[in-house]
Amino acid sequence: MARAHRLEGFDTGRTQVARHVAEGRTNRAAAVELGLSPNTFATHLRAIYRKLSVDTRVELTLAVREAQLDSDI
Repeated sequence: MARAHRLEGFDTGRTQVARHVAEGRTNRAAAVELGLSPNTFATHLRAIYRKLSVDTRVELTLAVREAQLDSDI
């Protein structure tokens, strides 16, 4: 659950990037939806991985789902 609490420190843009990845969108599709360049999106994604100490999209997805469950309680 420690990862879930670290999502609270994200700004709105990085939270949206994390959620789009967790929903299964490709980097390019998510970047277009958010009005970002693919490079900017990738930069945000790398920062998210670093902050959460995750290496894969699956790990990021699990962290986002944990955060969503925590917010539902």
